Amino acid sequence: MSLMVCATVIQVGESWLEERDNKTFTDIYQFLTNQTAECISKCSSIPYGSEDVCQATDTTEPCDTPVTISILKDDKEPSHILLRIESMENSVTANSKRIKTLNQKFKEREKNTKENFAKAQEETERKFAEKYEKINEEFHAASSFMLNLKKQTESLSQQISERAITDSQQEEKERNIFVEFDEMKAEISRTTEELTHLRSLNEKLSNKVIGNEKRICDLCISFENETLLKSELSSAQNTVKIDKEMEGKCNDQLKDIEDKPHSANAFTLDMQSMTCQVQELQKNFCLTTQKIDPLKQDVSDISTVVTKLKASLDSLVNEQGKKLSDYEDKVYGQFVQMSQEIKDLHQHVGFYVDVDSKKTMNLRATRNLTCFDHELFNEGKHFNLRTGIFVVPCSGLYLCSLILEIDQDNDIEFNIHVKPKFEKETIKGITHLKNKDTIASVAFPIDLNKEDKMYIRPIKDCFNLNISHTSYFACVLIKKFFRVETLHK
Repeated sequence: MSLMVCATVIQVGESWLEERDNKTFTDIYQFLTNQTAECISKCSSIPYGSEDVCQATDTTEPCDTPVTISILKDDKEPSHILLRIESMENSVTANSKRIKTLNQKFKEREKNTKENFAKAQEETERKFAEKYEKINEEFHAASSFMLNLKKQTESLSQQISERAITDSQQEEKERNIFVEFDEMKAEISRTTEELTHLRSLNEKLSNKVIGNEKRICDLCISFENETLLKSELSSAQNTVKIDKEMEGKCNDQLKDIEDKPHSANAFTLDMQSMTCQVQELQKNFCLTTQKIDPLKQDVSDISTVVTKLKASLDSLVNEQGKKLSDYEDKVYGQFVQMSQEIKDLHQHVGFYVDVDSKKTMNLRATRNLTCFDHELFNEGKHFNLRTGIFVVPCSGLYLCSLILEIDQDNDIEFNIHVKPKFEKETIKGITHLKNKDTIASVAFPIDLNKEDKMYIRPIKDCFNLNISHTSYFACVLIKKFFRVETLHK
């Protein structure tokens, strides 16, 4: 039975050394101690010749692989027992050496295990630290991205709210402009009616002036006739004077020819006839003079009224004509602008440019990014490939998109700037590139006014930067805004 115990111990030890057994060193040590004590106890009980020694109470653990050793039933002599004891002592000695070897190997294995464990723990801690740092960087990047996204979302929400308010105001202004346009049409109609009335009044006044001019012509003819009458009257006066002289001469001659009564009577009759004619002429002259004086006054009054009326009419016609011209210019200008705005509503506005091939560029923070040299879409040529500037053709809501890719490790940030016509530039979009083969993208809606300028600039100087051909820049009009205030400039 002792040989069976020794064989069991050897087999268990070899199995443990070959790592076929999952028992720990403490378990093996306890197992060896118990088996040694049992073997010594059984060996001390052999001289008493009990055959049932092998069947004594066994307090050791059962062996995984039983070992069978045949024991002769006739093995009761002392010589055989001594041989067996000697054999057992040799076995114990050999097992002790093997146990020492096992202990030494165990210590070496334990030392190697501790070293490997320390190395593995150190490597694990290092990998864990690297992983933690990487996760921490990713977390910070995600936090920054979420913060930026939150800002963009808030900005977009604010822009949408402002856009809704602006749209409502825009609709109200559009309704007001149409109402104002209707009022202007009504006012133009009234002005046209007034002008028509003034033209008819002008025609009446012109007819009246023509009639007055005819009367003036008649008066002039009458005045000429009066002048003729005056000349005739003067001739008549001269004739009267001559007649008086002749009468004096005749009186003298009457004295001389008193002896000739018949001739004197005939001459007297002639003189009386001429005197009657002169008196009739004087009477006609007085009547003509009385008629001409009121006509002169009427002509003077009519001339004054006609002059004032003509001046007033000219002033009124000029004023109404100027007012009508201003209204026509204003209405025509508004009509042209409204027609242009309506025409612009149906136009496709925007651009889409990319990098034709990979480029190596030296970038400055104060200069625009001009790597985009291939047009996929550029309606109206509002994006200049040489300067990298997009000049907004009409006011509205635009959708902008930018994608940049580099094939080298370089921490750089690009900003999208917008420069209004009479204001300072502002940053509307941000992209950040850090590692090789990374892609930075940004897309956002933006409210732009006519003649605004949009361009891209790096935040710092960068030299020998390789920009991939997958980079592109695009902007397209989503909704056109009808700016009513532009009509009042």
